[in-house]
Amino acid sequence: SYLIQESFNTIGATIILLIDEYADVTLSNPGEGSTIVQNVFDLLLFIVTYPQSSITLTRALGAVCLADDRFAVILFVETCGENLQHWNKVVIILLNSAEFSVRSVAVDLFVTLVGEVFDEYGCIDSFTFFILKKLHE
Repeated sequence: SYLIQESFNTIGATIILLIDEYADVTLSNPGEGSTIVQNVFDLLLFIVTYPQSSITLTRALGAVCLADDRFAVILFVETCGENLQHWNKVVIILLNSAEFSVRSVAVDLFVTLVGEVFDEYGCIDSFTFFILKKLHE
C-alpha cells in the first residue's frame, strides 16, 4: 500500500514536470500533442480513481488543475471525450470527500472546468449533460 502510494506520488510529480516543460511543445504539434495530452489525462484519471491517501489525491488533482490550465479546456474536452462522464463522476465523488484538502482542490477543479467550458463554448450544456447523467447514480 505504501509502495503504491509513493509510486503514484512520483508519477504525479513527473507529470507535473512534464506539463511544465513540454506544454508549449505539445500545443505546437496538434496531432502529436493531443496524444500526449490524452495519455496524461488518462494516467491522472487512473491515479485519481485508485483509492489512496488524501495527500496523493490532492497532488493528483493539483496535476489535473495544472494540466487543464496549461493545455486549455478545449483539449481536455476533446481528449477526454469518451472518459468525460467518468471524469465528472470522479470529481463529484471527490467533492464529497471527508478530507478538506481533497474537497477544496476538487471544488477548484470543478469550478475551473465549468468556467472554462462556459468561456470557450458560451454555454455549459454539453458539460452539464454529463454531470446530470451521473448524478442519479
